[in-house]
Amino acid sequence: MTEADADVRGDTTWPSRTASDVEDGRFPRSPIRVDARRRMANRSPVSADPLETHSRSMKNKTEKGADKSAHNSASKADLDRFDLNILDLLQTNNRQSHAAIAEQVGLSTASVQRRISRLEARGVIRDNVAVLDPAMVGNPVTAVIESRLVEDRSVVMDRAKRYFRGVDEIQQCYFVNGGVSFIIIMISRDIPHFEQLVRQHFADNPDILTYRTLIVLDQVKTGLKLPLFELI
Repeated sequence: MTEADADVRGDTTWPSRTASDVEDGRFPRSPIRVDARRRMANRSPVSADPLETHSRSMKNKTEKGADKSAHNSASKADLDRFDLNILDLLQTNNRQSHAAIAEQVGLSTASVQRRISRLEARGVIRDNVAVLDPAMVGNPVTAVIESRLVEDRSVVMDRAKRYFRGVDEIQQCYFVNGGVSFIIIMISRDIPHFEQLVRQHFADNPDILTYRTLIVLDQVKTGLKLPLFELI
C-alpha cells in the first residue's frame, strides 16, 4: 500500500518505516490523514466576541464590494448595531464608563473598549470635548452671516476658507452653492463687539463682495447628535 492509498482510505497507519526512511524524507514524521487536514482547514475559530465575528464578515463584504465608495463603506457596511448603540450612548453622555455602556448594549467591557478604540482610530468618533454655553462664558450674541466672494476662482475660495478657519469667534462655516458663498455662525460679547467683528472680517475683507447679518433672537435647537439607526 502506498502513502497516497493510505491517505485516500483515511488509514491512521502506514507501512512500516525505518529511521532512515524518515530522515530521507520518504515518509513524514506524523501520519496525518488528508481528510483530517481538510477538516482542520475548514474549521472556523471559535470566538464569543461579536467584534471579531463582525470584523470577519465585514472583511468578506469589503472584498466582494471593493468598488463601492469609501463613504458608503464607512457609514453603512462597517458599522453594526453594537457600534450604533455605543455611538448613540456616547453622543448623549461620553463620560459614562465602558462597563456601564457594556451593560446597556449587551457586550463585555473589553469588547466595548476595543470597539470605541477602533471607532476613534477610524475617525468615526472625531473628538471628545465639553460643549459650553456661550452666554455663560461671556458670548451671548449669536449671528448668522451670509457672505459672497468677489469672484469664484479657486485661489479666492481657498484663501477665504483658510481665513475663516482662523477666526475664533466663527463657530461654524459652510461653503455653499446658490446666491451666496458662505453661511457663517459667529458669536460675540455684545453688539459693539459684534460690529467690530463684522467690520474686521467682512466689511474690510477684500475677498468679500457682499454680506448680510442676522442676529439670533432664540436658539430653538442647537446640537450635534446624529440619527444613527437608519444606517442598519
